[in-house]
Formats: sequence, structure tokens, C-alpha cells
Amino acid sequence: MTKGQTTIILEKNAEIWKELAKNPQGFMNLKTDREIYIDVRKNNTLDAYYRGQKVVEIEPTLAIDTYDHKKIIKKKREIDAKKLKPENVLKSKFILESCDKDSFFIDSEFEYTLLGNKTARADLVYFHKGCIYFVELKRYKDRRLAHRNSKPIEVVKQMQKYRDVFKELTNNGVLKKYYQTVATIKYRLGLISDEIEIIGINEIPILLIADIPPIAKGRPESSIRRKLDSIKKKIEDFPMVERKEGDFSFSIE
Repeated sequence: MTKGQTTIILEKNAEIWKELAKNPQGFMNLKTDREIYIDVRKNNTLDAYYRGQKVVEIEPTLAIDTYDHKKIIKKKREIDAKKLKPENVLKSKFILESCDKDSFFIDSEFEYTLLGNKTARADLVYFHKGCIYFVELKRYKDRRLAHRNSKPIEVVKQMQKYRDVFKELTNNGVLKKYYQTVATIKYRLGLISDEIEIIGINEIPILLIADIPPIAKGRPESSIRRKLDSIKKKIEDFPMVERKEGDFSFSIE
């Protein structure tokens, strides 16, 4: 590949997946830990996260059968909650609390660079009834949602750029092939309950605004509502999902 463009190496029949499919004890402990989520990564690796922070990376060269889950428990205890990124904590809650048989977050992040350094990222990747959706997660207080007068908010430019890259990757089949491989591997490892088919890619990112503050007693809701309505107007044709503090449900409406 030309320098600067992402190369995706992900083989559904790689040896690492065959070994993990045997369910060695260390991997079983990871899968049954309700505070941890696990994602398939490029280059045939597997990452496990706690509160949005990676606590283990399983590589093809790792001695999986000797993996000690006690180290992960220790890592979890040592994590300083004050140093965790709020966005990553929110992300972990959406992943762990918003899933069912037909709709769930299949990936916690995606990044791809095309020739010319055009890069697209997604904070979350959602599977819903055969289709893949890319989600941009922002806290209500994120400065990138702020706007001045008639100037576009920063997140709009960001999502426009991502949409263009996602569209190109959809047209050339990269995304469908990649996420079908991810889904196959996750099913074989018991990370999702059913074998699924990726039939489509939605290249238009969804803006998820989370952590919207509650309305204080005696305080009018209008200020918060005005801000959200203004954002919705400025993001043009991009879908927007609103979630209040403590609400980690997600759905494609």
C-alpha cells in the first residue's frame, strides 16, 4: 500500500482466533467479567477495556493458556478514576448497557486513513439489523458543540470529513468486508450470541450527545433545549441522538 494509507490485516482463520475459540481459562475470565468489553482489532489482536481504558492486549505471540486474570483485577483496582477520560467512561457504559440480539455496539473505535491523509474516526460502531452505523460521541459540555453566531460548530466539519471517507470506503467494499470479518470472529469466540451478516454500511455519522444535565428545580428547561435545538439545526443532515445523564440506551430510530 502507498505510504500514509491504512492497511487492514484481519484474518478470520488466524491461529490466535483458533486458540481463543478453545476458551482457555484466562480468556473465559475476561469474557465473564461484566465490567469489561472486548474488541477485535486490526493485525489479528484482541483488546479488553475497563471503563474505556485498555487493560490487556492479546497478540498472536501471547501465551494465551498461561494468561492470569488476576493481573487484570489488579489493574482495575489501580486505575485512578480521576484520570479517566469522561468520554471513554461514557463509551464503556453505552457498550455494556445498550445491546440486544439484533442491535449492539460491535466496535468501540474505528480509524482509517486514505491517500492524501484523509482520516475518518468513529467513537463507536453500531450494528442494527444487518447495517453498520458510525457514531460520534460528545458530552453535552464538549466545547466542540459550542457555536458563535452563524459560524458552523466544529463537530460539523469533523463529521463532514468523516462522511466523505466512510463513503469512499463503502463504495470500495472495505468497510463491509472488515466488519463482516469482525462479526465472524466475535461469533466464533462467543463475544456475540448469533452469527450475523453485514448487508449494508451507513456512511453518514450519527452524533450522540450524552450526559445532558438534569433540569434543576426552578430552572427553566429552555436554555438546554435551545442549545440542543441549535446544534440539531447546525449539523444539517446528520442524525442526532440525545441522552440525559445516566441514560445509556441507544437505538436507531
